[in-house]
Amino acid sequence: WGAELIPFRPLSDASLPERITGLYIGGGFPEVFAGELSRNSAMLKSVKHAAESGLVIHAECGGLMYLARHLEDVDGDTHDMAGVLPVTTVMNQRKMSMGYRTLMARANSPLLAAGEQIRAHEFHFSSLKEMDPTLLAAYDIVEIPGTREGFILGNVLASYMHIHMGSNPVLAPNLVKACSR
Repeated sequence: WGAELIPFRPLSDASLPERITGLYIGGGFPEVFAGELSRNSAMLKSVKHAAESGLVIHAECGGLMYLARHLEDVDGDTHDMAGVLPVTTVMNQRKMSMGYRTLMARANSPLLAAGEQIRAHEFHFSSLKEMDPTLLAAYDIVEIPGTREGFILGNVLASYMHIHMGSNPVLAPNLVKACSR
C-alpha cells in the first residue's frame, strides 16, 4: 500500500527516525526490559513529543504498555515509560487475559470507522491502574457486553488487542492512508 517500513530500537536509539509519518509499536514483553526502556529517556521523550505533535501511532499490548505513564513490574518497582497515555500498567504474577475477541470500533481511528468490527487476540499478564476515566475507549468487546478496551487519544490508537492486519482487507490501507495525511 505504498508504505516504507523503517525499524527503530527503543532500547538504544536516541529518537524516532526522521521524517516518519506513522509509528507502529507491536506486542512484546516490555516488562523484561522495563529498566532499560525507562533509562532511554531520550527515546521516551521523542515518542511523547511525536504523539503530542499528531503523529499517527498504533500500539498493541506491549506497545500500549510502552506508551503508558509507568510500568509496575512483578517486584512492585515502577519504571517511567513514554507518558503518552495517562495510565499505569501493572504486571500480574498469575492473572492472565487470553482469548480471541470481536471488537467493534467506538469511534473513528487510524484503522477503522466507528461501528466497524474486527477479530483480535488478547494475551497479557498486565492490567491497568490509575486510568483516566475521560479517555475515549477504542473498542467494545462484542463477546463481553459492556466491556470496553483500548484508547484513542488524538492520533494514537492503543490497545491490549493484537490485530492481524491480514484479517480485514481495509486495516493496512487505512493505517497507511492515515499516516500519509
